[in-house]
Amino acid sequence: MRKMKLFVAVAAVALLAVSAVSCGGGKGTTPSDITTSLLKALKAGDADKITNVWFDNSVIEPGKEKESKEMIKAFAEKALSEHTKKGGLKDFSVVGEEIAEDGNSAEVKFHLIFGDGSEEDESNNFKKIDGAWKFDNDK
Repeated sequence: MRKMKLFVAVAAVALLAVSAVSCGGGKGTTPSDITTSLLKALKAGDADKITNVWFDNSVIEPGKEKESKEMIKAFAEKALSEHTKKGGLKDFSVVGEEIAEDGNSAEVKFHLIFGDGSEEDESNNFKKIDGAWKFDNDK
């Protein structure tokens, strides 16, 4: 009976680990995956999801979590407001991901198509911190 409880406990931990990675957490997430999550939230017009994706994939100074999240939320709301003026984000595509030779920085290029027919090409920069990709907010 004890072995069965141990097996169930180990299986539960393994399931949680797989769930965390597949839901966008963990060190296996690529810069393109993070960008796609952000763009899906923008397309859905979900300021909270945009904020969470950006916050969860940024380097946040200890003690500044609340302030940082509020700043990111304000940015998300402004981006959504700008997109609304263009008829909302109708579609997007990730065009390319370039990882630097040293493997510690990356750029993801993407294409946006708005409801009014206008289009934009943009990019996100990333840096690898402790094995995980994070938005490079300094660029």
